[in-house]
Amino acid sequence: MSFVGWLIAGYIAWAVITAVRKSAAGAAQGGTAGRPRSESQEEALRRVLDALGGAQGRPSPQVEKLRVRPDRTAVRAPKHSGARPVRALPSEVTQDHDDEAEAVILERRREVGSRNTALAGDDHAAFDDRMRREDAAAVDAGRGTRDAVAQLRKLIVWQEILGKPVALKEGKSG
Repeated sequence: MSFVGWLIAGYIAWAVITAVRKSAAGAAQGGTAGRPRSESQEEALRRVLDALGGAQGRPSPQVEKLRVRPDRTAVRAPKHSGARPVRALPSEVTQDHDDEAEAVILERRREVGSRNTALAGDDHAAFDDRMRREDAAAVDAGRGTRDAVAQLRKLIVWQEILGKPVALKEGKSG
């Protein structure tokens, strides 16, 4: 049972014991045992009954009287389920891209067919010559220029800035 449940059970027990003691004290003073002597005892018994009804999940009649009835004339907002259906915009012209897709597929197959032929020795030699010429041109373009030297200098400086401290580099004994 939870803490709140224990509190409710304790309150009910306390109220019952208090009511019994007061009725026993009233009977000892000459009053009738079956009938409460004052309005306060009657209210105490009603509170006990209300607490018992609340513990059993039934609201007491006094609570029912106090409940506010919903106003039937009030305007109610519609309930939202969270996700609204998306309405598609009406399109007057439906485009069919199947023909264009077939043309693209055919073009790709032709390109693949032209590339999938066996290469002869002359083809290999032409490829080798082209690669050697492009490689030599790239080396000649970058060799000895001021931009390449400046770029190399910047790279060395950044390597020193971002690298390990001299004391932690391999081969250095301190």
